[in-house]
Amino acid sequence: MRMTAVAIDDEPIALSIIQEYCNQYGDCDLHTFTSPVEGMRCIEASRPDIVFLDIEMNSHNGIELARELPKDTCLVFTTAYSDYAVEGFNVNAVDFLHKPIFYPRFVQAMRKCEKWVRLIRGENRECAAVADPARGRAAGTLHVKADHKTQIINLDDIIYIEAMENYVKIFRRNNPMLVTQVTMKE
Repeated sequence: MRMTAVAIDDEPIALSIIQEYCNQYGDCDLHTFTSPVEGMRCIEASRPDIVFLDIEMNSHNGIELARELPKDTCLVFTTAYSDYAVEGFNVNAVDFLHKPIFYPRFVQAMRKCEKWVRLIRGENRECAAVADPARGRAAGTLHVKADHKTQIINLDDIIYIEAMENYVKIFRRNNPMLVTQVTMKE
């Protein structure tokens, strides 16, 4: 599957590594920008499938830029600062690559991106699920605790669920991604 991508980072070396990895991975046309303003213009005009975005840049903050991305953009943060991970996922990042980025970890992120892009393009297979009516839940809903309250999620809105140790990320079609402190088993 061919994908388009934009990478924004104020470090040219970081951009050249992402470019090299995209070339090695294949099926990804990448445009790189050291200027966040020019990169965002390109994103607005071309609507790429994937955006690789640094967080701490000289003139801009990647978290703030992420809030301006088109809704269905597959966002991957590329940064040396791991303390931004939770904030990154709060703006619906699909992955978080910690610098220095190694190729096997890049491949893992790209596989997530491929799944995301397929789902957004409507190339996924629909899955059916049945809720437990005995618990008083409406058929086709999931109840989770997120953002200090119980959230009711329609199963049809779930794109996919990802486990992260004692947390679960729930990616939804028309709503922001949720992070909830439960295990996949729960």
